[in-house]
Amino acid sequence: MALELRKKGHVVLLHCAAGQIRTPTVAARYTTLTTGTPARSALAELRGLLGAHGWTLNPELRQVVEQL
Repeated sequence: MALELRKKGHVVLLHCAAGQIRTPTVAARYTTLTTGTPARSALAELRGLLGAHGWTLNPELRQVVEQL
């Protein structure tokens, strides 16, 4: 849905508790869909941007991003 809204020119905001779990997961998936960046690369880039203190992505969410 966010991708469809962005294609129509809308601003899409996403938030989760502390922005550490769902937000980076969705951002990584959005990156793969819009740029073709491999999931692992997108996740690694987000990890670099957020730093170790802002990254608590659980293994199940990481696996889902990589499988989609």
